Amino acid sequence: MFALFDNSTKEDVADFAGVFQLTFPVGKENGIAKAVGAKGLSDIVVFISRDGELIKVVGGPISYAALSAGIEEILE
Repeated sequence: MFALFDNSTKEDVADFAGVFQLTFPVGKENGIAKAVGAKGLSDIVVFISRDGELIKVVGGPISYAALSAGIEEILE
């Protein structure tokens, strides 16, 4: 798993990864998608609890605030 952020600053990405103690690679989309053969970046975010329960699906672009709130919700 990895996460790419297209509309955030490098500082926002680093802060986000630190706050949520992400253990997978995160970074700015600077050609990574093309390098791995992706045709585009998904605009779907799926929130799944630690127990594997589907919490929420967000279609379309998601803001940093909404993504943060969704992660906080599933970590409670």
